[in-house]
Amino acid sequence: AHALLVVGAASLAAGFALGQPLATRAAAWTLGGAFAVFLVAVATALTRVAVRSATVLGMTLATAALAITVVLGLELAAMHGWGIAPPSFALRELHPAWGLAGWTGLLVAGVAYQVVPMFQMTPPYPPPLARGFPVAVFVLLAAWSAAAWHGDVPGLEATLAVLLAGGYITFAVTTLVLQIQRRRRIPDATLAFWQIGMASVALASAVWCVRAVRPEAPEALDLLIGVLAIVGGAVSVIAGMLYKIVPFLGWFHLQASVGPKGAPHMKKFLGDSPQQLHVRVHLVAVAALCAAALWPQPLVYVAAAALGASALVQFRNLVLAARFYRAELARAPATGA
Repeated sequence: AHALLVVGAASLAAGFALGQPLATRAAAWTLGGAFAVFLVAVATALTRVAVRSATVLGMTLATAALAITVVLGLELAAMHGWGIAPPSFALRELHPAWGLAGWTGLLVAGVAYQVVPMFQMTPPYPPPLARGFPVAVFVLLAAWSAAAWHGDVPGLEATLAVLLAGGYITFAVTTLVLQIQRRRRIPDATLAFWQIGMASVALASAVWCVRAVRPEAPEALDLLIGVLAIVGGAVSVIAGMLYKIVPFLGWFHLQASVGPKGAPHMKKFLGDSPQQLHVRVHLVAVAALCAAALWPQPLVYVAAAALGASALVQFRNLVLAARFYRAELARAPATGA
């Protein structure tokens, strides 16, 4: 899946940038194959889960939303690569909606139910929200899609969009409130990234409400929604979780070599200062991208530089963590383990 995703993403970018139908066709085949492998693997794993928790429910619906996103994306790829007319121009709206409000949003929610109380020592999410939110989002997104596809009921599409956006605002605000109530008062980079992510999700949802009820609003708001949802929301959460996952995996594997007592504490894999530097650079990148969405020239170049710098800082940090792991692994025979 990973190899096909790399080739497919590069092919899709080339197809869009160069206007080459062959590249778009290659992207359709490789990305379609990658997601087919991934979806089968995830669906198989989910069917084997014994306890159907709120996290499992969220991930199940997120996986279904991903499948819909892939089908819609392949239809758009057919339009670009083979010149096949789409069944409805609403595909241009439905594809990103299912990808962001469906797959990405529900996946983040499903993960949050587990990791926010665990890593940040917050109270658990209210059970009605934890179980009701994924179902409500999926149902509202399906209803909104039907309304957007047919477009024959005045005001229905906007109403459903506002309800869907309101659901995400509720989830984001609830997460922020739980983080304020955390028992572990020492802040860290993961907490900061989650706070940036949830604030971005709430803002993206609010802007979507404006765009839904006022179609005459500037089209730049569409780009702003994408920046807030993708870079501000999804990328922030992923970055924050990597700073928990990578040290944990390093510590977990070192235990097998040096034993539980010999494995260093997870905090030693990467200090707090490099992580906080990434938080600051990433926050600048999100702000610059939001500004560039509204005023492209000349801010787009500043935003691009800031986003590139954020990626490089994270790359450096992950390399530092990997080097620490390898150094400790090399020392393992000398410890007598």
